[in-house]
Amino acid sequence: MVSKGPWPYKAQLFIPMIISNHPGLKKGTHCDALCGNLDIGATALDIAGDTRAFGLSRSMIGLSTGTVAEREVNMSEFGDSVKNLVDKQYTYTYYPFVNRACMFDRVNDPREMTN
Repeated sequence: MVSKGPWPYKAQLFIPMIISNHPGLKKGTHCDALCGNLDIGATALDIAGDTRAFGLSRSMIGLSTGTVAEREVNMSEFGDSVKNLVDKQYTYTYYPFVNRACMFDRVNDPREMTN
């Protein structure tokens, strides 16, 4: 992506995570649970056999098998430049320095054309 930075592009907010060869997952399993890089720690520990709580991190194995509660919202930010809230339907983006926000309904407006 040219000039990528603190902009809420789908290519930056919705990155697939692939976990392979885990005995607890059936081949071809797909999960659309909200997760993020915060969840890599709990996932690595779960794969290693440690299922204790790890801060706010949630195991992606547990998310995909339904043994870990899903998040309702993911929050991400790029310093003080942009803040994003994402759920399964909407993306809300706030730009603090210019006090502007936009919200898109990704289900009914998948190309995000209407704020």
